[in-house]
Amino acid sequence: MNKLFIDNKEIYVITSIGNKSNHTLIFVHGNSQSSRTWYLQLNSDLLKEFNLIAFDLPGHGESSRSLNPLEDYTLPGYVTVLKKVIEALSIQNFILVGFSMGGHIAIETLPELKTCKGILILGTPPVTKPMEIDKLYIPSPTLSTAFKADYTIEELEVARQTMFLKNMDFPCGSFIEDFIKTDTTARAFMMEAILQNKYEDEIQILQECNIPVAVLCGIEEKTVNIEYLRTLPFKQWRGGLQVISDASHAAHCDQPEEFNQLVYDFAKDIFKIS
Repeated sequence: MNKLFIDNKEIYVITSIGNKSNHTLIFVHGNSQSSRTWYLQLNSDLLKEFNLIAFDLPGHGESSRSLNPLEDYTLPGYVTVLKKVIEALSIQNFILVGFSMGGHIAIETLPELKTCKGILILGTPPVTKPMEIDKLYIPSPTLSTAFKADYTIEELEVARQTMFLKNMDFPCGSFIEDFIKTDTTARAFMMEAILQNKYEDEIQILQECNIPVAVLCGIEEKTVNIEYLRTLPFKQWRGGLQVISDASHAAHCDQPEEFNQLVYDFAKDIFKIS
């Protein structure tokens, strides 16, 4: 565990050195979550040969709250943090793994990264401009909760049931705890920034990135429109969407072994591991 100081923000980072020290996987969590969502990946025997890195976004988990939330709690703000974490740790030869909002952050950081070898996203619908919400998501009260400063425990319970299919929580029992711990203004400022078009055309980025792209989702996804993911207009690893059985939005928690195997296979293909 480390803490990095980036633009007056204390960023909590977890690092695990693998058997192949020049191969790194960087995990980016989603909205109102923390690096704890990746517990079953960071402690996976299958993935231990890689360097594994996860961190808490500003205002999330153990990272400090922002003194400039209007700028920091936006996709451009999170992109800057991801880029500077990579620079601070002098990471080369890496793959980005992003879940939900973390996938959007990973995609939008790609144009700034010269040594990224591939990107894997889970439960993330890459967006175009203008954003067409009705095509991206399944109607759900969870979407509203995800971007509200105020909430009830009942709303969080509905969100938890939408997020998971089997295990019904992040590892360490952290879903509701992480949500409550997140700076409430992070959700409100993120929505405000989206309404102000402070995001990039992610489809165009992925069409032009010239690195392998893996798109994953759970077969019982209750938030993202799977049919939208099936028709994405860019080249994908293994020819298209990879669907994880018996899993909802947080498929890496519902089916960690299947998810970890897909991450491993993707990394193996990219890093040319025999």
